[in-house]
Amino acid sequence: VPLSQMSLLIGIYAVMSVLAGIPVTRAFSWVNRRTYLIAVCLGFAISNLLIACSPTFTVAFIGRLLAGFTAGAMWAMIASYPIGFLPLQISGRGVAIVLSGVTIGVSVALPLVTSIIQWIGWRFGFLLVGGMFLLLAIIGRIGFVSVQGESYNAHNNYGLVLKKAGVRWCAFLTFLMVSAHYASYIFVQLIADRVSLSVSLAQAIFGIGALVSIAVIVPLIDRYLWR
Repeated sequence: VPLSQMSLLIGIYAVMSVLAGIPVTRAFSWVNRRTYLIAVCLGFAISNLLIACSPTFTVAFIGRLLAGFTAGAMWAMIASYPIGFLPLQISGRGVAIVLSGVTIGVSVALPLVTSIIQWIGWRFGFLLVGGMFLLLAIIGRIGFVSVQGESYNAHNNYGLVLKKAGVRWCAFLTFLMVSAHYASYIFVQLIADRVSLSVSLAQAIFGIGALVSIAVIVPLIDRYLWR
């Protein structure tokens, strides 16, 4: 299919993440966080294995729908997970470290896997990632910390939370950040071609900036949170 059509695989992932995040979190907020995250790992495994075995673009598109849905479920819960088992005074640092795992994956693993897959084939890439999520689900059964869920009620509903100006600002900034992030990945190959860089090198440059940001943020986040 044309490159413009391939970009739908990124776009639909982003759209499904948005649509799934709030309703899925509300529906399953009572579930133990460890159980929830293991289910997320299995969801990612199934979606990637479906894409790896897809005979047509339509089947791959369905796999990305499922992946986006799973991502929405993950993002809505994973940031709060360390707060459930860390002392309050270092919970900000814990969230930064947990989310830096995603950034390091994008910065280091993505360029590396892109290079490997250009050599060995894209189906193997999705098969590899699907297998890694299956392995993570098994490890999570043993190693994830058990944190009890919290039922959705009148004291923690979204309307009440959004009355706080700080939450609205954080939501707005997150919207801008994620929009920029997905936009950059939709166009990264076109930009790389324009300036005569390989896609994996363009991703690596993107990732170096992300790694620098982690090194700066993690030591400062608890002392200067608002700034």
